[in-house]
Amino acid sequence: MKKTINFITKYLFFFFFFFIQQSIFAQIRLPKLISDGMVLQRDKALKLWGWSSPKEKINLVFNKKTYQTTASDAGKWEIKIPAQPAGGAFEMVFTGKNTIIVKDILFGDVWICAGQSNMVLPMERVKEKYPDEVANDNYPQIRNLFIPKNFMKNTTFLSGSSMQVLAALRLKHG
Repeated sequence: MKKTINFITKYLFFFFFFFIQQSIFAQIRLPKLISDGMVLQRDKALKLWGWSSPKEKINLVFNKKTYQTTASDAGKWEIKIPAQPAGGAFEMVFTGKNTIIVKDILFGDVWICAGQSNMVLPMERVKEKYPDEVANDNYPQIRNLFIPKNFMKNTTFLSGSSMQVLAALRLKHG
């Protein structure tokens, strides 16, 4: 009798662990580029992508339209959306086995700047020289995404990126 209980307990533990693990890894995920406050290039068709369980059905609701796809055997998926005019703010709702809502999305011009150390000059460092400009700035549609120097070591940060999609964070002023 004791062997039977141990046998059942071991299998219950195994199945419990298996199903908990599946529920943890079975959720859709987005790259860091696709996040609240992102800016997407206007007037260009775009590819949004992410990861999920293999063969999971993914829905995107955006601008009163629904887009659908199914993840590959490797759990990768992508959804293409048509070109959008400049504007916002919009919301995207990604649904699979879980739901992710991305808010405050703008469509506009995306600029990619790189190469100079002075390009990362925070406003905090110039507030004494330009106190009125820093104190009175109000540009909520200008967004900045800081990509760390070692981003190539973090393969999921830009994984699958077409560089047509660029998330952004609001400018921070110390």
